[in-house]
Amino acid sequence: MDFLRGVSEASVPLVVVTLLMLSSLLWLFRLPLRSRFRLIAEVRLYAEDFGLPSQDDVMKRLLAADTRERHGLRPLQSAEGLVLSDVRLRISWASRDRNPKLFDPARLTAEGVSEHIPELARARGVVILRYVSPTPVPGQTHLSFLVHAAEAYATLADAHVLLDVQRDRMMTVDEFLASARETPDLAGAQMHIDVTAQDDDDALVVKTKGLEKVGHADLVAMTSDRDFRTILTLLLEQAVDRLWKLDAMPRELDIEAFGDHFLLRFIPRRNQPTQVRVLRVSRR
Repeated sequence: MDFLRGVSEASVPLVVVTLLMLSSLLWLFRLPLRSRFRLIAEVRLYAEDFGLPSQDDVMKRLLAADTRERHGLRPLQSAEGLVLSDVRLRISWASRDRNPKLFDPARLTAEGVSEHIPELARARGVVILRYVSPTPVPGQTHLSFLVHAAEAYATLADAHVLLDVQRDRMMTVDEFLASARETPDLAGAQMHIDVTAQDDDDALVVKTKGLEKVGHADLVAMTSDRDFRTILTLLLEQAVDRLWKLDAMPRELDIEAFGDHFLLRFIPRRNQPTQVRVLRVSRR
């Protein structure tokens, strides 16, 4: 072999093994990327009182039998209560003095920030409720617990606005709790995820915000035909409903909408939203 010219016979096996290893690595890099499972859900409550409420006060609030006192939320269930002692849950306090960036509207890119500048200015600190897991959580109980915990900490710490980090959305606590009262399933996608559509310079971009709460990368679909806004939004909403209870992202989903069948193919990308390709499927 010409490329081995000048290489001693003793070195030939080593060169061959090295080439085989390099070709194997190149083949592996051609395979679709598979993201490592990582579930994360975080809510930040901007509080006008200073410091974390006591654990005893929080427990009393969470276990209060009178739901009218808890903004109409249903009672905490036993499985949800166990999340409070779960090592994957982190509850912390960040003061304005030591963490000014958390309160600077110019640095906060979430939707709704500009509407809540007065509340941010009054806040003395932020209560951070954060749940991170390397494995799926049965029944998504961490999400329904976070709704209850947000109500309890907001009431006790006098917080009036919150930031849902994965949804990239700031809202009032009252808006958040009103949505909770109207949602049958506090752990469901309707309470915890948004599907948005926006026009870029040369394309329509439809994407999800919040799938990280159940361990999936968010989805993004793009098209140059803006007439597909409604159908793309509906397809991603239905995809979210299916993915919400799956532990792993499938390669594709078959979805029916507007009397047609569509195949959604998911293309994972490292540290980026999963790209979605949509194909209309003929049925005979």
